Amino acid sequence: MKDFIGLLPLIIPLCIASAAIAITLTKGKIFQSQRNWLRMNFPWFGKLLSCAYCTSHWIVFIAMIFYHPIVVRSNYYLVDIIVSAFCLVGITAICIGLVTVLIKFEPDLTTEELNLVKKMANALKDAKELIEKQKSEIATLKET
Repeated sequence: MKDFIGLLPLIIPLCIASAAIAITLTKGKIFQSQRNWLRMNFPWFGKLLSCAYCTSHWIVFIAMIFYHPIVVRSNYYLVDIIVSAFCLVGITAICIGLVTVLIKFEPDLTTEELNLVKKMANALKDAKELIEKQKSEIATLKET
């Protein structure tokens, strides 16, 4: 327990930063087009980046590599790392929960909506090509 209390000055900022990064990646408008692109082209990865809780796991695991915040100590170092990582994930999840309750984020488009947007973009592209073709045919007819 003494180790945990002593690590609080490292753990709390790490969890807050992990939550902030996860929320920014998964809810922020700045990354919305990247999330949409991923969801259309790599559905599994796109779905992962649409979930702050899921993304926070990876962020915490990366932070563990750099900061080594081992919360519990036993004779089993690998178990200590796993338990510590999930302690950080738990605290990060609480931070994410607080932020998402306090701030209302606009939801991303659904997969169906993204597919509809893609179909509409393709239809517009086809229409533009057809118009250009018709313009060239009209120009040819005017010359004759």
